[in-house]
Parts: sequence; structure tokens; C-alpha cells
Amino acid sequence: MFLKNKIFVMQLLILMFFSACMMIRPLEIKESPQIQVKDISFTAIKLSLTVKVRNPNFFPIKIGKSQLQLEMDKIPLGEISLPEKTKLLPYISRELQIPVQVGLSGVMPKVLAIITTSDKLTLSLRVKGNTSVRGLFMSKNMEIDSVFEIKFRNK
Repeated sequence: MFLKNKIFVMQLLILMFFSACMMIRPLEIKESPQIQVKDISFTAIKLSLTVKVRNPNFFPIKIGKSQLQLEMDKIPLGEISLPEKTKLLPYISRELQIPVQVGLSGVMPKVLAIITTSDKLTLSLRVKGNTSVRGLFMSKNMEIDSVFEIKFRNK
């Protein structure tokens, strides 16, 4: 009888452990991203987004290849590609450098019109799409849809 109870308790503990592990909590973005212009040509602008991300899980996770859309004030700017797997340690915040290429055909006149005619010094930046996250022995597809306010500074 004692052995049966011991086996039952062990099975219950294993079940509780695995059910807790099955829930991968979504990543937390700690601050608004910083945008830096890397290169400007006649056909495109290359930007670098710096985003501070925190892993709220008790285990390390890897972000897989991702295709995300970037919009500024509801104008599609381009795609964000995360070509390599990025590892995030548990409960640690990390800055990610994300390259973005914005094509100038058709998009730039709208963006310049918003910037030059707007009396506000903030723009809304939206990142949306899907990414895969892997932790321990499980994998999960996560939907990303975040809106940030980017403030411009007068120098």
C-alpha cells in the first residue's frame, strides 16, 4: 500500500512539473525600441532597431527564424527578418539588434509627408507577425503585435 501511494505521489509530481513546463510565457519588451539609420541609398534605407527583451520563463528559450511586419502610423515600411536563432536566459533582459530594410519606392513620400506636416513629435511604430519559440523540450508559435511611440528630439 505504501509503495502504491509513493508511486501515485511521484506520478502526480511529474505531471505537475510537465504541465507547468508546457506553458511558455510570452517575451516581455521592456522599453520602446531605438532606431538608428545605418545606410541610405537611392532605393532603400537600412535601419537598426534595438529592442530590450526579457525572458519571463524559468528556463532558457531560443527565438527561431521570424518574419515580422513593420508599420509607421499604419504605413507598411517593410519586413523584419530574424535570420538566426537567438538565445535568451531565464529572467534576464537582453538588447537585440534587428536589421530592417525600408524600400523607398512608394513608401517614402508618405513617410516624409507625415514627418514634415505633423505638428507632433511622436510617431507610432507597430511590429506584427509570428515567431517560433523553443524552450526545454517544447516549441510554441507566438503572435507578436506591439505598438510603440517613438519620440523625436529637437537638437
